[in-house]
Amino acid sequence: MSESHPTCDDVHEELARAKQRVAELEANERHRARMQTELQKSEAQYRQLVEGVNSVILRMDTEGNVTFANRFTYAFFGYSEEELLGKHVVGTIVPETDSAGQDLARMIREVCQDPEHFQHNENENLCRDGSRVWVSWTNKPVRDENGELIEILCIGNDITHRKRFEEALAASEENYRTVFTETTDAVALLDADAARFVDANPATLGIFGYTRDELLGKSFEELSFGKPPYSQRDAEVLVRSAQEQGRVLFEWCARRKDGQSFWASGVLKRIRIGQNDRILCIARDITEQKEQEQRERQEQENLRQLLESQERERRLIAYEIHDGLAQLLTGATMQLEVFRALHDKKPGEAWKALDDGQQALTRGLAETRRLIRGLRSPILDESGVVAAVEQLIVESHEQPGPTVEFVHDVQFDRLDPALENALFRIVQESLTNARRYSGSDRVRVALTQEGNQARLEIQDWGVGFTPEQVAPERFGLQGIRQRARLFGGDATIESQPGQGTRVLVELPLEERAANDF
Repeated sequence: MSESHPTCDDVHEELARAKQRVAELEANERHRARMQTELQKSEAQYRQLVEGVNSVILRMDTEGNVTFANRFTYAFFGYSEEELLGKHVVGTIVPETDSAGQDLARMIREVCQDPEHFQHNENENLCRDGSRVWVSWTNKPVRDENGELIEILCIGNDITHRKRFEEALAASEENYRTVFTETTDAVALLDADAARFVDANPATLGIFGYTRDELLGKSFEELSFGKPPYSQRDAEVLVRSAQEQGRVLFEWCARRKDGQSFWASGVLKRIRIGQNDRILCIARDITEQKEQEQRERQEQENLRQLLESQERERRLIAYEIHDGLAQLLTGATMQLEVFRALHDKKPGEAWKALDDGQQALTRGLAETRRLIRGLRSPILDESGVVAAVEQLIVESHEQPGPTVEFVHDVQFDRLDPALENALFRIVQESLTNARRYSGSDRVRVALTQEGNQARLEIQDWGVGFTPEQVAPERFGLQGIRQRARLFGGDATIESQPGQGTRVLVELPLEERAANDF
């Protein structure tokens, strides 16, 4: 009887192989965790985003140590990367005073109080050569996927000319007129009662595109872009605040003569000229800074969505391990214990328990392989993206759904592993969406190469949808776009109800030599 059944040693060997597969699965999961960390700290993409901006952009940790700065920051303050990166802001770009540390701590507290908006402040900063400059700062907290504060993002613009103007104004009328004419910042005088322009310097006229006669007498509302801030009522409230407080900071979505909008940042200051109360307005164009802020917000949102998507995938895999593989291994272990207990007394029941245990292990091995393929296709590592997509399509035909055609015409052999994984995941996500939602009876996948560019196209002829109406919590399409963006490419998703769906991804190639694998 024993010759017709597997031995206990055979089953133990199967169990050992199953445990080895589980270990491989856990190793893959650790690899995913490392990739998640690398994604979150993707310095290369961040630098590409900010290096072209003519504004001071730096990040500091919650203690005030600089963790990142763009090239403009180093040039502006006169420091090299080695001299500034990792240094505390107090003592480098912030002059050391008795209150400097307290002021920094207060700024960080204020930033954290309203995490959805940017916090603004102005202060005098120190350059490496000892000179001092005034900077208008916009600050925002940077948080991890758990909502914990990890850094402060600071974007600054030079307002030294504006400050010097204010000082000159306080000094004498002659200095005021000199700076009024020569400064590159927009300087204007407003009627304190009607909030209308009564004087403006050449820089103001150049920024708005008006002649002096055209500008004088206009209200804030006439120069606004038609949305808060500021309507005339908003402007009057702002002017009253300047009268009461002496000085207020503001940001304003303004409009040039040709209808073009731009963002301005500045100060309203109460002054008296002769017998008249006036409001001095000093402003500068910060459109580039506002666009940078928007890009920063979008970048953080994109990273947050990617991290949430990865975390959701990890939870699903954990559930599958717990409810599937772990249960099968537990059942196999129990059957082995039954076999051991009944082997001498009830051999028939013992051998049946051994058979059941082996069947559970066989199912467990199949489940382990399925989970590993879900994490990262072994064929992708061994043979590259073309072979991996071919295998993915073969496996897709084992499930109900459309017939998938795969055509490819590429000259590359192997690519950077991360790029291969991105292409594979985009195909995997697109096929999953087509199988679940399209209702199409066929899907076409085409991978081609045009010079140093990979072109991936997935087309179905199903029910289609309206991409703009996809719920924000559905990360599939967003994940495709972000994978392409992170590798310097573009993803276009074209679909209309009743006309199918087309996903087109173009990525720059980074080929690897064969001995890299």
